[in-house]
Amino acid sequence: MISIEAKNITKYYGKLKVLDDVCLFVDEGESFGLVGESGSGKTTLARIMLNLIKASSGQMIYGVEFSRKNYQIVFQNPYTSLNPRIKVGDALREPLQIHGITRDIKEILSEVELNENYADKYPHELSGGERQRLCIARAISVKPKFIVLDEPVSSLDMTVQLEILKLLKKLKAQLGFTFLLIAHDLSVVKFMCDRIAVMNSGRIIETGKLDEIYNNPKDPYTKLLLESVPRLP
Repeated sequence: MISIEAKNITKYYGKLKVLDDVCLFVDEGESFGLVGESGSGKTTLARIMLNLIKASSGQMIYGVEFSRKNYQIVFQNPYTSLNPRIKVGDALREPLQIHGITRDIKEILSEVELNENYADKYPHELSGGERQRLCIARAISVKPKFIVLDEPVSSLDMTVQLEILKLLKKLKAQLGFTFLLIAHDLSVVKFMCDRIAVMNSGRIIETGKLDEIYNNPKDPYTKLLLESVPRLP
């Protein structure tokens, strides 16, 4: 069963074509990676997929009824995603209240490996990795079906990146959600994903199983990405 599908999505900003007839699908339960350099159109596509912006043309198809509860996103910069005046506990209660869900804040914090004392802290009192754990906690608190992970570790130190990636893999195994991971680093995608698509200048230029693309890339741009990015240890 398809979790989400983009059919012939095109997006213009004025006369600038940002997405050019993009077709992409993610199956239910899949760990899917979307890779490409900054400015390639990855985040624009993700925002269209989540109805945050509208496509100029094309169609989005959803495996379950679209709602903010079912389709969540974790952004690149955790600090800008959080209200600095709201304590951690209140930040976690907010999406629960919006969707009429009752859950124990301690349990949600535990899922992202933070103890209950964090509920009384403000975002500025947390490290970058802890803030991203909080953003992940907000996303999973409503038990979504699909999560976009938009460069979720690119602003973090290398060792913290690995901790967050391991956490996301564990949560997926426990909670069973589908995710689309947006990244420019193929080593991150290799660690996380089953299947990937490569985007360049608003177009999908290569799609396939992880091992096929990683070991035998067909497009010169994909080869360039593989040769130029740093590797996770």
